[in-house]
Amino acid sequence: MNLGFFVEFPEEEIPKLSLVDFHIKVYLAANSLDEFRKLEKMAREVNPRIEAAYWPLLEKSHWVSPFSYNRELDRLHGDLSQNDQELEILIDLELPKFWLRYIILHIPRVLANALKYHLRLRRPRIRKLFRERDRYNIEITTTSYPVTSKFYLLNYLTFKLFGLLGVHFNPKSYRHNVIFMCYSSIRRDLLWKTLKNVSRKRHKEYYQLGLGLLDYGLLSRTGFIQRLQSIGILKKFSLLTPHELDRDLSLVKEYGVENVTIYGLGGLDDEFLEVLRKYASK
Repeated sequence: MNLGFFVEFPEEEIPKLSLVDFHIKVYLAANSLDEFRKLEKMAREVNPRIEAAYWPLLEKSHWVSPFSYNRELDRLHGDLSQNDQELEILIDLELPKFWLRYIILHIPRVLANALKYHLRLRRPRIRKLFRERDRYNIEITTTSYPVTSKFYLLNYLTFKLFGLLGVHFNPKSYRHNVIFMCYSSIRRDLLWKTLKNVSRKRHKEYYQLGLGLLDYGLLSRTGFIQRLQSIGILKKFSLLTPHELDRDLSLVKEYGVENVTIYGLGGLDDEFLEVLRKYASK
């Protein structure tokens, strides 16, 4: 099994790579290509065996979506146009941070501008990343929200909705790998329902999985975890134990998925490493 980590806070998490004694891919979050190159060098000094990919973050929007600011998407295109070597990038297609608050506070704006801005202007900027991949010399991997319904039509409509929002692009049409985010520490049945879903068979060639959480990452830095603690529902956003990670990886292996990326390098310790060694490609 090919294992990897989402590294959202590289300067804090890169030292953990010294514990890893097998091949691993790390998606290093950075605000620019130059920053990524520096982080990649830092990571290779800690562990020469790692494979590094660029996870671009947007300063204000954070994640790439049709809700991102136009100028930030344009800046990303300009950044990638300077790339002169083969590079894998992770496009983290998610709704904006605090999306529910965003929608509630901006209902008139969202409704008035949905077609004009979110669909007509911003989604094409994201599609351009796929169209220009050869000129940018990049290979693209995206994240995607999973679908878990037993019914084909409902899955189809869900993917259509995700596509309309610009947080999912058909991997066959756009030729890219997709990491479906299945954090069982947030929802216990999410992983096995996703694995049973028909989309795994339809997109097998491009299909990858994201597991977690080993660390709260951004959630703890935004105060979200503290708010959950205050109202008594933190258990819904618990961290995986080594036993639970072993259970998840065993299930993934049973279904024949070969590529898995885990969120929370900062939570890596000897117990988690012992589990990962059982499944890592030699």
